[in-house]
Amino acid sequence: MQLCFYADALEALTGRVPSEMHLWLGSGVSESLRVEEFRPYWRRLRRQLATLLDQDDITETRPEPCTHCDYCEFNPLCDAQWRNEDSLVYVANIRTPERHALEREGVRTVVELSTRAGSVPELHDENLERLVRQAALQVTSREHPEEAPVYELVVPSEDPVFGHGFELLPAPDNGDVFFDFEGHPFWSAQNDLFFLSGLRYRDDVGEWCYDARWAHDLDAQALMVKELVEFFAERRTTFPNMHVYHYNHTERSSLERLTREPRLRASLVRSPRPGSSWTSTWLPKTRFRWAPSHTA
Repeated sequence: MQLCFYADALEALTGRVPSEMHLWLGSGVSESLRVEEFRPYWRRLRRQLATLLDQDDITETRPEPCTHCDYCEFNPLCDAQWRNEDSLVYVANIRTPERHALEREGVRTVVELSTRAGSVPELHDENLERLVRQAALQVTSREHPEEAPVYELVVPSEDPVFGHGFELLPAPDNGDVFFDFEGHPFWSAQNDLFFLSGLRYRDDVGEWCYDARWAHDLDAQALMVKELVEFFAERRTTFPNMHVYHYNHTERSSLERLTREPRLRASLVRSPRPGSSWTSTWLPKTRFRWAPSHTA
């Protein structure tokens, strides 16, 4: 937006619209952008701002969660307001349309939702019951902070997924591995870095162990990924029915991306791949309700 403003200023000064604007990135790389590809968006923002400023009474604004919250400098301010309001944004797994539907019915806090008895026109009764029970668990945990968070099993219903998480999981195997990546998305201006891969599995004597593998630079990350692929491949040879469990797509997609990098590709040419032995662990979440600490 700042560059679009500069483009407008140059046009006002010279009578000519710049054809390109240029960014000099923190990595030292320069990137050129066509001004006309961004000006429609810039003009729309200016119209919206002008319309807002022309209003006699500016309506109260409220923070709304978005995908940029984790990086926004105003996040502490928004979080403080949501906490003070006991906002529904902290009800675990609530969707934005559900939250708005509840607010339109006068249900604006976690406590109010936890005791809701009547229906909400825009919500299915089963979804409302799920949200009410979730809010009630969080309120209970909040009232007893010294105790472990409360939880309950979700009773299976006609829904093909919700409440059926355990039934959809594969049979346990002694070779199963629970796997998680921890990384820094802005390790450098050009690269992210997965600095830790955590593995939990049964060792040679059948006892559960935790295996932490660290990387502090790109070369160490390449070595860590190479050894991970070889570990999974060797373990699958020993345990053909094993599965690697992970929280979402990040671990699998990141491994696939990293094994395509030139610094690692050559060393993996002759390494056997673990094959399609992956199972995402979102399924058990459909069988549990609990009160995560950040929502309680």
